[in-house]
Amino acid sequence: KLINKKMRYISSLCLLICCIWLSGCQADENLRSANETGLLITLTDESDHAYARTMPSALEKPVADMFHLRVAYSGTDNVAYDDKCTESILLKEGTYDLTATYGENPVIALDAPYYIGKLESQEVVTGQMTSANISCTVGNALLSVIYNESALKKVYDTYFVTVSVGQESVNLDATSGKSAYFQAGSSVSLVFHGQLAGTGQEVSYDIPAQEKFANIPARTHVKV
Repeated sequence: KLINKKMRYISSLCLLICCIWLSGCQADENLRSANETGLLITLTDESDHAYARTMPSALEKPVADMFHLRVAYSGTDNVAYDDKCTESILLKEGTYDLTATYGENPVIALDAPYYIGKLESQEVVTGQMTSANISCTVGNALLSVIYNESALKKVYDTYFVTVSVGQESVNLDATSGKSAYFQAGSSVSLVFHGQLAGTGQEVSYDIPAQEKFANIPARTHVKV
């Protein structure tokens, strides 16, 4: 009985010590949270809604944790953070330029939208988690080809259009439903390819240059 009593006493004492220690840890954690310095990150589209923009709508929806975030000291290339976008990042007091991106911004590729948002001269104050709202938009341009299939099938067995930017190109056929995405400010050239019905002879025609094919701005959807 004496041994059991001592064991209960020791157990109670250990429990008390653990509670005191956990309370202390919680207090330290609360103190740390109160004194954290950095930014609370929110990505939005140009309509200031929680980020959900896609173009076209059938493509996968980019979300905040799929973006890359680069934080540099304002006006310099001195990077303080360069990694996956998160809801919060810890930084030293200072002024920062933020860039959020999604995608690779290829010279030209099929269904490859690129999104970018920038926030310059964002101040961070010691002991505060400052809210930073980065507005993101589509950063490249795209071109789609709409085929009059009922007319074309009378002449061709197969057909597609090659879209080129410089030395790189992609093919857009009538069945894929894909678009050519390319860097903003690019100029494109187009060539129609077809296989004549009945003979199998292959032919190609340059699609005449048009004003809308030159220096295409970001967020522009050219339809041919």
